[in-house]
Amino acid sequence: MQLPKQLITELSERLAKNSIDLTPEAALSYSYDASKREHLPDAVLLPSSKNDVASIVTIARKYHIPVTVRGAGTGLTGGALAVTGGLVISMERMNKVITIDPDERIAIVEPGVINGDLEARLKKYSLSFPCDPSSAAYSTIGGNVAENGCGYKGRFYGSCSAHVAGLVYVNDEGTFISTGYFNKGQNTLSERLMVGSEGTGGIIVRIALRLISLPKEYSTSLHFFKSSSEAVKCAQKMIAYGKPPASIEYMDSPVLTAIAPEGHKYNCAKGTCALLIENCDRDAVKVGSFGNSPTRSIIAADANERAELWAFRNSISSKLYNIKTDKINEDVAVPISRLDDFAAFLDEKAASLQKTQMFNFGHMSVGCFHVTIMYNASEEGAREEALNVVSEVMHKTAELEGTISCEHGIGLSKKEFMKLEMNEEQLAFHRRIKESFDPESIFNPGKIND
Repeated sequence: MQLPKQLITELSERLAKNSIDLTPEAALSYSYDASKREHLPDAVLLPSSKNDVASIVTIARKYHIPVTVRGAGTGLTGGALAVTGGLVISMERMNKVITIDPDERIAIVEPGVINGDLEARLKKYSLSFPCDPSSAAYSTIGGNVAENGCGYKGRFYGSCSAHVAGLVYVNDEGTFISTGYFNKGQNTLSERLMVGSEGTGGIIVRIALRLISLPKEYSTSLHFFKSSSEAVKCAQKMIAYGKPPASIEYMDSPVLTAIAPEGHKYNCAKGTCALLIENCDRDAVKVGSFGNSPTRSIIAADANERAELWAFRNSISSKLYNIKTDKINEDVAVPISRLDDFAAFLDEKAASLQKTQMFNFGHMSVGCFHVTIMYNASEEGAREEALNVVSEVMHKTAELEGTISCEHGIGLSKKEFMKLEMNEEQLAFHRRIKESFDPESIFNPGKIND
């Protein structure tokens, strides 16, 4: 769209000189995220303070220009893309850890703070923010809150929302709205609606996080099983035991083949699946106690070996690009009682593919499968097959009474599947909530309920 000249003039008067970038290079740089979708914004804004954000929203609303807020661009559903053009607001300069209160176990941060950077700061207080996505080295706290992510330890510690003590956000009128910790414990309903809203209801500029004690001990182990059925059933029994580990990470056979090829120290027989299990400050229960004994187990003897096991798990996403050039990564979740049914479905579907390959891993403690389809976009019919697989996965998830998104959000890529999880009355209700927060639809239009 053509931005009004007066809008640029007013923004220039309110923001620092280097806060507005109208160049084609900037538009291209901020046109995509990890979903590999691309939509060009008309301008890129880089606020340095919450007052900058309020000014941007006030001016944008005056001229009816859409604004799309962006963290580190690690999202996998296209949620941070300016699908209708307008302004992209990158929060990368709002990256201050404002306060860490070890007595109250509260951290006050700006939304652009990187997960890993915050954890490094908290470590000296023996504290932690336990939302632990695999992208923690470069994802932002604001993005975690906007998507309500959970990461490896979701069942043990809860999703991101369990650790948000309060927010300050800018509403559609450019006004600061304070919740929870920032408002004497008040306005928590608004807070709950903002967490997981994917930038469609306002722009978060301050976050109060509840912290936990950093675990003093870890028990970390990697276990190999003869089949996906045996691995998943073991996970189910561990969860049913009542004291599940902090993390139960599943890796299917194709994943292990990709990340542990012949000669790798964790290489295993064809068809083998694995669970990476970690207990925090708790005696580890022997995996074999639940039947389905693993064929091989590797137990970390110290912090270095623990780090090595997690590095192995975290190598999945990057190493899959050695298989094919293009990727679709979904994050569906099913009830724990249906894990084995869903794993069996995935095995059967993977065996039928012609032009694509499927790789499945995820957080079994919350029933989350990262269903990943690799394909070469240049191959005729490959992307079509990949999209067909996604549709079948979504329908099977709904059939098993699961959810189409555990932690990645809806964004662009899952809008069409919302009707599988909600009926029209429920969808209409959510649209009314969006309208109440954003009657002129300037915040992240084209997503979720639009």
